[in-house]
Amino acid sequence: MGRMLEALKPAKAGTARVTELEVPAPEPDAVVATETAEEVPYIEVGGPRTTVDASRAVLACPGPVAVAARRVPAEVKPPPVAVSTDSWTVQFQPWSREAGPAAAPMRRIAPEVIAYHQPDHPVARQYRSLLTGLMGQLPSGWGQVLLFTSPAPWGGTTSVLLNLAITAARQEPRRVAVVDANLRRPALAERLGLGPAHGLCDVLAGSATLANTLQETAQKNLWALPAGRSAGSAVRLPLDWLLPTLRQLRQQFDLVFVDAAAWNEGSEVSALAATCDAVYMVMNHGKETPAPNDPLSLLRQPPTNLQGCILTMR
Repeated sequence: MGRMLEALKPAKAGTARVTELEVPAPEPDAVVATETAEEVPYIEVGGPRTTVDASRAVLACPGPVAVAARRVPAEVKPPPVAVSTDSWTVQFQPWSREAGPAAAPMRRIAPEVIAYHQPDHPVARQYRSLLTGLMGQLPSGWGQVLLFTSPAPWGGTTSVLLNLAITAARQEPRRVAVVDANLRRPALAERLGLGPAHGLCDVLAGSATLANTLQETAQKNLWALPAGRSAGSAVRLPLDWLLPTLRQLRQQFDLVFVDAAAWNEGSEVSALAATCDAVYMVMNHGKETPAPNDPLSLLRQPPTNLQGCILTMR
């Protein structure tokens, strides 16, 4: 295509934009455009050995691509296009609880859970013997639900239950769950070092599922179903919703330990006990039982499936 020229008036001095172009040294056979006093803008596309040729004023205009005005001789081949070989470097960094500000420190299991902290302690050995006696009373098979209560509040039920549950969880491959059904005074999550989360109250209210509320604990093979955030204001257990929950727990776990309120605090405790396989009464020997050989005298209506009494001593 021939060169198309159009006579235009030259730009006024001081108004032209100046763009610094890095032009390589001219090769022997190269023809470089020279600047004249009065440059006539032009542009040429195509040609035998030229892709783009233009005057300096045209090249100084902003555009998507900056092209140097240069004619390539026949004997000189254009340099190959430089392709970047840089690539991303990927490195795996294991995550740890100490890494990052969002990692919250785990709270410790309560010190009275001696079976977890000191499994070789004489008290921990007593809990192993106690668990052996309890398991001998149960029928063969798995999916047993054991309820623990006390004649009066603050009888130490939670501590006894957790020591027995952790002792059972250490006997692999047994899967154990603990359930906080003491909605008046929930304590199971705090003793296990678990944070506030949904729990039994939310499952019974239909606002959460059992799978989303069960929490793994620091003890292997032990899961916890806490009472839930709204447990302090709840005083009754809706039995019609509780029975399906217990059936699911029977199917998923070998042993289920239920921490219930004091026996004489409400009729819902006795109704819950009737749905369990065995009931155990926890009593403080120096505080609740003036006659430890007759603990049932403290109960108005003892449960029909009461399997024994566990006496604690400080």
